[in-house]
Amino acid sequence: MEIIPVVPRGYCKGVVRAIEIAKKCAVDYPDQKITVLGMIVHNQHVVDALKQLNIHTVEDKKKNRIQLLDEIDEGVVIFTAHGISEQAKQKALEKGLICVDASCTDVIETQRLVKEKINEGYHVLYIGKKNHPEAEAVLAISEHVHLITSINDLNLNLNAKLFVTNQTTMSILEIEEIIDICLENKIDVQASIFYRNANEVKSMIDLCNEKGIPVSIGFFMKPYEEGRKIIEFCLDNGVTPTGTMFTKGVDEIKRIVTKCRELGIDASGTIFLRTADEIDEISKICEEFNIKANGCVFGRRPSEIREIAVICQEMGIEITGSVFKRSPEEFKEILGICKEYGISYSPSILKKDSTSLRESIGYVQENYGDSFLLPLIVSKGKKHLVRVLPYLDEKGCLDVVKDSASILSLKFEEIIERERFIESVGEQIVVDGRFNSIYGLSRNRYEEKKKTYNNVSEIKK
Repeated sequence: MEIIPVVPRGYCKGVVRAIEIAKKCAVDYPDQKITVLGMIVHNQHVVDALKQLNIHTVEDKKKNRIQLLDEIDEGVVIFTAHGISEQAKQKALEKGLICVDASCTDVIETQRLVKEKINEGYHVLYIGKKNHPEAEAVLAISEHVHLITSINDLNLNLNAKLFVTNQTTMSILEIEEIIDICLENKIDVQASIFYRNANEVKSMIDLCNEKGIPVSIGFFMKPYEEGRKIIEFCLDNGVTPTGTMFTKGVDEIKRIVTKCRELGIDASGTIFLRTADEIDEISKICEEFNIKANGCVFGRRPSEIREIAVICQEMGIEITGSVFKRSPEEFKEILGICKEYGISYSPSILKKDSTSLRESIGYVQENYGDSFLLPLIVSKGKKHLVRVLPYLDEKGCLDVVKDSASILSLKFEEIIERERFIESVGEQIVVDGRFNSIYGLSRNRYEEKKKTYNNVSEIKK
């Protein structure tokens, strides 16, 4: 028998990631009932394989995700790569379920983009398929999101700015006709997936190799000729090409670089998420609030920056780059949680989203009491705390973590490794009421420290 492989083949990266997350749940939650909300992929063999790991699936084509949640009353619920609406997520939390979000990163980016445009006053034309779970989640964002399943659904008479994007599972061939009509009518278009032909892909890779720059997936968001012009302009002007800047055209990139030079700002990274006019506005806001104009700041729109800065000013919080890691809504929610539990604000708190933060707080409070509700402790993930805190308790040095929490920045395996090293050189784990400074070293400095001790040991021999 001759076997002919079909190439390309297999699942998209989002589905592969979701399957891995589901399998990991079986390990992380061995005593919990685990249920996938909807089919993780439309393949019964995969669903059956997960069932062998005691991972069950609830699916009913007549029900949406919110309705399907009525069939899950306990344990862990996994949201598939298709994405999930905030309403469904909230219902799951209210039911006391442990939520694991396996949403594809491309889907999350599309949702972020839609929210951004809605906040900017746009109506969004979303090209997708009716009753598809990915479209369901996006449509739930706002009544200003309109599902477009064919050219017959196009309403070009909306008295508003229009923006179009698409369901990530759709091929450019499926949406090409709709996109063309939108472009003809000067509607702002951003397809979620841009497919280049093989020659364009090869040409871009060859160009990057020739110029000695890493290839970024973002480079393929533009046709090759336009991408080549962007890369050559950047290199000619001392700017490192990154995928982020390919969301802009050559002319806008030139304006951004010129504006950055005028303002003395480094033209790199997240700054290309903004327009030249937005950069100018952000610069003025930074000057008004005495904010250092760095990458974290430019990840937010001017209105968001001002809102966060005002909140910080009113609450006496130092305005550093870390406060812009979250949206104003998320920032206020996290501050509210801190107030609820009497936790003083610290930039480390913003490393966690509100759901993860509550999980860590709940675990620490239940097992160790309110005195351990400190920023550097609860800002760590629950999974990490579950391993480290009992271990430190067993060692009789749990209370030390209140004043010396940097040890929690290490992985559990690193803590064990450094403990063995500390003991091997005759030092103590705790010195003067604090963890040995070796726990606070970066990986490179730790390796240097080991070499120093080894050299001394050789000399003594």
